[in-house]
Amino acid sequence: MIGVVVDIDDTLISTDLSMQGVWREVLGCDVPLDAVQTLGIEQIFEEFASPKQKTQVSELSRRFWDISLCIEEVGVKLFGLHEPIPFSAEILQTWVNHCKLIYLTGRPENVRDLTFNELKKFGFPTSNTQLVMFS
Repeated sequence: MIGVVVDIDDTLISTDLSMQGVWREVLGCDVPLDAVQTLGIEQIFEEFASPKQKTQVSELSRRFWDISLCIEEVGVKLFGLHEPIPFSAEILQTWVNHCKLIYLTGRPENVRDLTFNELKKFGFPTSNTQLVMFS
């Protein structure tokens, strides 16, 4: 049987709204969605951080990752803002009968259950699949 490896974030599931929420937590202001989608971390700090925050980039970057990786509890709440990419679940439902699906993600092991439940909630196949997480 052929195996197909599919990335989760921003391939199957849009994380744009949760990333916007992470920036709201880190910077205390709304970063426009188009900026979240097109700018890198350094560019967002440069454009949206206050002068004081620009002197704290190292600490704020660490907080960004702690929230994004659900080390901070608020990150788990922001998970609820994820949305499926249109038609991605339907496509994988047709593939699962012809190949082994392997979900690959940079998400850490501490969110395995959240990730698996999210895949199920959005209608992605979960039986006879493998979920490979960052360790």
